[in-house]
Amino acid sequence: IAVLLSSLWLAAAPCQSESVEIPPLLVDACFFQQDAPQVARGFQTLDGQWQVADGVVSVGPAPGPKLVLQDTSMSVGRVGTELFFTDKLGGNIGLLVKVSEAGVGADIWNGYEVSLYADRQVLHLARHRQNYEPIGFFPCDVPVGQWIVLVVEMTETTLRVFVDGKLVHSYEDTEHPLA
Repeated sequence: IAVLLSSLWLAAAPCQSESVEIPPLLVDACFFQQDAPQVARGFQTLDGQWQVADGVVSVGPAPGPKLVLQDTSMSVGRVGTELFFTDKLGGNIGLLVKVSEAGVGADIWNGYEVSLYADRQVLHLARHRQNYEPIGFFPCDVPVGQWIVLVVEMTETTLRVFVDGKLVHSYEDTEHPLA
């Protein structure tokens, strides 16, 4: 499986509508080809062999590779990206939101995992507090060979996840909400 990420956008205010049609506000211009471990300006790579080609960021299989946006502590707002699965051989691609204390390793970070599995056709939500706490797997169309838009809207305690403009799941963390 290969992970391809073409754009990422952030909006600092929560969305009031069902629409997720927002223009890329940030990051596309930050992706650039270089030999240094920092794949994109303002991002830190944690594990994995990351590459940039033709404006697309990619990483091969690895146990927990992360591309972490630095200098932001956004916990209320909206974040989105376009994802591409090359096959259904397994593995997940997604967004990590409300991230803090990130390190090398699949579960070395605090925040929420919002990921898609093409082989299982599901959206997966999990909370991480230097561990792995599964929230659930939710049925979702995850096509192979085409770009998929993944958007997460966040409030202090809720996550609303959209895949290709459709609300797939809404989750409220009443037990251990992360900022």
